[in-house]
Amino acid sequence: MKRISVLWMFLLGCVIASNGFAFVKDSVMIPMRDGVRLYANIYFPDDTSDFPLPVILRRTPYGADAQGMRMARAIRELTDEKRYIVVIQDLRGRHESEGEDSLFREDGWGDLRDGYDTIEWLAQQPWCDGHIAMNGGSAHGITQYLAAGANPPHLTACFPMNASWNMYEFVYQGGEFRQNDVVTWTLGNSRPEMLELIRQNYNYSEAWDLLNCNTRIDSIHVPMFHVAGWLDMFAPSQLEAFYMLQYFGGEGARGNQKLIIGPWTHNTTGQRQCGQVTFPENARVDLLHEYAFPWYDYWLKDSTNGIMDIPNIQLYLMGPTDTSAYWNSWLYFDEWPFDDVDTLRFYLSGDGTLRSNIPPTDSSSFIYDPRNPVPTVGGHNLTIPSGIFDQSPVWNRPDVLTFVTDVATEPYDIFGRIKLKI
Repeated sequence: MKRISVLWMFLLGCVIASNGFAFVKDSVMIPMRDGVRLYANIYFPDDTSDFPLPVILRRTPYGADAQGMRMARAIRELTDEKRYIVVIQDLRGRHESEGEDSLFREDGWGDLRDGYDTIEWLAQQPWCDGHIAMNGGSAHGITQYLAAGANPPHLTACFPMNASWNMYEFVYQGGEFRQNDVVTWTLGNSRPEMLELIRQNYNYSEAWDLLNCNTRIDSIHVPMFHVAGWLDMFAPSQLEAFYMLQYFGGEGARGNQKLIIGPWTHNTTGQRQCGQVTFPENARVDLLHEYAFPWYDYWLKDSTNGIMDIPNIQLYLMGPTDTSAYWNSWLYFDEWPFDDVDTLRFYLSGDGTLRSNIPPTDSSSFIYDPRNPVPTVGGHNLTIPSGIFDQSPVWNRPDVLTFVTDVATEPYDIFGRIKLKI
């Protein structure tokens, strides 16, 4: 099997070379503070005349070799054209790395600090100029937040996409266990024992502190560009990350945060399709070239490119796609929360209406049958279809309660968290 893998990598190298991807790859084992070594692929420009260079780091549970294949074109641009060195590393206990996987717990500020140790090891290499940024979405974004929480001196910038800032709030969102997302992802990564640990800590405890960046606000000194999607399950967490770092972060982080939220799901970032709805062309965003590359150039190379002049917050205002109204456009702000907003309060009524005034005392009820549970149709999901879907198959069930307002006489836009108190 090893011989087949080596042959495959050789053939891949030939394909890369034939397409003009001129970079040099080296595989190394990076030592951590406890002696465990983590596997990493390092991609260098083939021209070394301007070394040392800044580094772009991605830390992954999904296989450094596989990520390198997926990122081949971006690696070529970053190394050959943009003059960066790219490093992709397997997390502890994953794929070619040594040690025991603990589902992100060694990636932050505990007794073991793999993100910190990796960054500082890279900074000491003769080919690195001491400027290191991190990159990636989902798990790769989570490792960015956690590494920043450990405050490595040479972490210069981050670009987290679709990532959780507080893992407890994701696992037990609103106090309820996100069973499908958590169970499917955990078992899919062959960690059933971690699932048991999660279930044992239903209530917030110290066990979650190492995965909650809110405990490290003033220790984070890194400029970050946060990318989120309205239909991604991590969107509330990234709004919180932006807010906490922009206004309360440590020196370097405070005032140096950017945020973009588009009409995207976890797996359709930068695209138009969102479940059963296709948004206009303006929903499509080339995040790599429009934002990531300029972000790295500004913070790692002192490039004057205007990236810090863009509004701090870019939000896509979603609305019906069959109208020419002002919806489905980008809005720009510098502050969150906004100043010119009103708080809307509605009350549930026993007759199925949603009222602006307190209704008469009444109640609504339904019968729950665990043999016929209400299905999830779209929404903010990870492993099952997500996005905007027709909800009538759910609303028409006898075990679902709906509360509806009167028909609005004028349009209004809804931003921020929706809270329900029963």
